[in-house]
Amino acid sequence: MSDCNGMLRTVYYSWKDGATCSIRSVLPDDIHIDCEYVQFEALPAISMYSIAGILMVGYLIILVRTYNVRHEVAMEAAEPGLLYVIVLGSVVACTTIFIIPGEPSSTTCIGPLSTGCIGFTLVFGTLLLRTYRTYRQNRADDHQAPQLSDGLLLQLVGVMLAVDAVLLIAYRFVINPGQEVITKIVPDVGPVELLQCTGAGFSSALLSYQIWPILFLAYKGLVAAALYYFAFETRLVANEFNEPAVTFIVAHVLCGLVIIIGVVIWRIDNNALMRYILASVAIFAVTLS
Repeated sequence: MSDCNGMLRTVYYSWKDGATCSIRSVLPDDIHIDCEYVQFEALPAISMYSIAGILMVGYLIILVRTYNVRHEVAMEAAEPGLLYVIVLGSVVACTTIFIIPGEPSSTTCIGPLSTGCIGFTLVFGTLLLRTYRTYRQNRADDHQAPQLSDGLLLQLVGVMLAVDAVLLIAYRFVINPGQEVITKIVPDVGPVELLQCTGAGFSSALLSYQIWPILFLAYKGLVAAALYYFAFETRLVANEFNEPAVTFIVAHVLCGLVIIIGVVIWRIDNNALMRYILASVAIFAVTLS
């Protein structure tokens, strides 16, 4: 079987050494099968790099612009310190798009998970805490609840990042993700040896497959659910910049993308390129929202 070329592998047939066959025996034609990972030079991957690069530059420009006008009344009301964190999280999330392509390795196996988790926490963890502050103030009697300062919210974001770090470090040392050669039955071909990340399939240990994905998804799911709840509760709160209503829309975008694209990615498990494109689109849509 050939190496990946143009997102395809070619399966060749040949006679074994010492085989004695009739002169009329004909070898089957070569068969092309999908590559099990995304190649760096694949055109769709290059397209995703380009879009991600443009967005990252745009986010950095927003970051600089926000810093330059931080003392204006409107910007102070929008809590620029927390905005910096959200924009930084968008940049970190977009780096995931550059790490996914390539043969399975320690970098491609744990790198996208790390940047995805950290970017998610920086963006939606911060947005959750801002929304919770609005919710707390709105529910307090006479609106006299003690203010939750930006400094305190940033500390709480740090706690959420610490949870990410503990999970990622535990995953690194327990699973030690890296390249693994598996034998997979391909229709019309039979058993072939393909590359995957350790712990990515049913052939892996019970802990690898069943526990770790659930831990990461459960943690991020709780953050998303809490954001949706507080956004729903504060959607009608009057605000000079109508921020609660915008947050409510963002929460819908997040939940919708997670459900729709998550299900689609699960259903196309054998198409690495399509999974990569859908994951990239999800990152673009979520960070832009």
